[in-house]
Amino acid sequence: MWMLEFDSGEYESICIFAEKSDDRDGWICLEGPGGKEQQVHMNDDWYRLVQLALPQNGTYRIRHKGVGLIQMYLSGGPDLMERGIRFLDPDSGDEMELGKWYDTPVREQYHFNPFMNWVNDPNGLCWFKGYYHLFYQSNPFGQEWNDMYWGHAVSRDLLHWTHMPYVLEPQPGLWRDKEHKGGAFSGSAQVEGEQMHLYLTRHHGPQEDGEETREWQTEAVCRDGIHVEKERPCITERPEGASFDFRDPKVQRAEGRDYMVLGSSLDGVPSILLYVREGGKWLFKGPLLQEHEPGIRTFECPDFFELDGKYVAAGAWMCHRDEAGRYQMTRCYTGTFDGGRFKTEYQQWYDFGSNFYAVQSFEHSGRRIAIGWISDFYGEHRVKPGGACGSFSLPRELHMEHGRLFTEPVKECYGLLKDRIFAVSGQSENDGCGQEGNLTGNSTGNSPGNRAGNSTGNSAGNRADNQAAAPEIQGEHIPPVHVPGNSFFVKIKLGDDQDFLVTLAREGNDALYLERKKGVTSLVSTRKEVKEICFPSDVGGVRYVEIFMDRRVAEVYLNHGEAAGTKLFYQDSTEGHLEADFSAGSLNRLEVWTMESIWSHKS
Repeated sequence: MWMLEFDSGEYESICIFAEKSDDRDGWICLEGPGGKEQQVHMNDDWYRLVQLALPQNGTYRIRHKGVGLIQMYLSGGPDLMERGIRFLDPDSGDEMELGKWYDTPVREQYHFNPFMNWVNDPNGLCWFKGYYHLFYQSNPFGQEWNDMYWGHAVSRDLLHWTHMPYVLEPQPGLWRDKEHKGGAFSGSAQVEGEQMHLYLTRHHGPQEDGEETREWQTEAVCRDGIHVEKERPCITERPEGASFDFRDPKVQRAEGRDYMVLGSSLDGVPSILLYVREGGKWLFKGPLLQEHEPGIRTFECPDFFELDGKYVAAGAWMCHRDEAGRYQMTRCYTGTFDGGRFKTEYQQWYDFGSNFYAVQSFEHSGRRIAIGWISDFYGEHRVKPGGACGSFSLPRELHMEHGRLFTEPVKECYGLLKDRIFAVSGQSENDGCGQEGNLTGNSTGNSPGNRAGNSTGNSAGNRADNQAAAPEIQGEHIPPVHVPGNSFFVKIKLGDDQDFLVTLAREGNDALYLERKKGVTSLVSTRKEVKEICFPSDVGGVRYVEIFMDRRVAEVYLNHGEAAGTKLFYQDSTEGHLEADFSAGSLNRLEVWTMESIWSHKS
């Protein structure tokens, strides 16, 4: 029997993700300040979210037997949107300081990621009653996919997120059933006045998907931005010809009507299905878009919206591998919409780095903003105690330019820039930068983070044979810049389209590069899981590059969002590494900035 204690403060309940140790009954007992006890027995449930009331302020004690306490947090009480929930150490009951908790080599510092364990698709993105809301798919019990919950966080600026209580759970029958899987799958939000309406898929089926798999759509209501209620089915049957993959409703108002798109396969053709709300019911209108590329099982996580006079449809290609070897990419289609059918005029990848899936967008104050799941389809995740598998991209603002979808970080991201630790100007843009250095000679050794003396043995031109071949650049070399914290921003201005090589991260003999070679700009990783895969962009000339490095994640933006690439590269160090080679005369300007943590102010 284990015992711990905690102080409730102003919180009104404690929530515990509890997992039974074996097939015997386990129990949890909460003892209040006055000695009154509340006891919960797991009975036949293998796992459960246990919520117990804290009727008065004071010190509480928890005893438990035959049950593992995976996560626990305090919830309820006044000003919860501002304070957020308070995570407790399940061994001691001590409060967890988020700034310290997140400060590990494999946890992002300015990308949102859960407190711990598995996360996938962003859900229900919206602005509601003064806050941005991010719901998300979660398995709170482990760092692998399992039955799905909806986690929740809120923010006033799209960057500094406050953890909120979990809002949706798997169906109770799954708590005691190891032969089936399911839960609250992905969905979206639509705000109508004082209510947020959430639409999602419920899934129940065998561990291996097949004809016994059942998916149906539900609708729920949130009135206060915290609690979800009145979940009810809204589409229970799939249309004739649709596969058992029938999920991820995205609701959007266009031309005065409410449309819903769903991902499926129709008569064997991957399809985005279109529904219209008429008379309070959702009516199937047919496929909005169909994709005949071989190798796709179904569309997942579709999106559909109007942007700058065009319509955009997007969806993730489940089980598809492209000619470069990239797995499960997300495709964007731009074109026209006549109220029933979408006509594609142009299409592109949402992100060329391939660790970017299940993208969802929403509109607020004239901006179309998208967030994607930073996925791990190649098995690169490193399991660490208290770690998390998965995170979310920086929020990206979308716009159209010459028929192409551009995605660039929202302006709020640049408010996280902290200290400029290195800057250098090339021959074509020497602005008298003094101690910043210029490339008419060597970069100055006085710039913070610039350790030119360490560049000889590990420079990009001297990489091991098992790494990607460097372009034969005869020109300008930026020696290694070592960045404390390994959360940094790089800005590069170029004068021409010649080859370059930028090392974004290095661990041992492995490295992550942004490379331009023979007119193609690509991300290149030498990790064994992905070294045979290419990650090329489809951009021709590159004149401007922004790089956001955040521990295990790199996000690269070319030409102010003409293309974006997201790539994982796990490291066991919190010291960042940047070096570069440019063709002679190509580099105009390069700057390196450290980034603030979004968790450092959190207790």
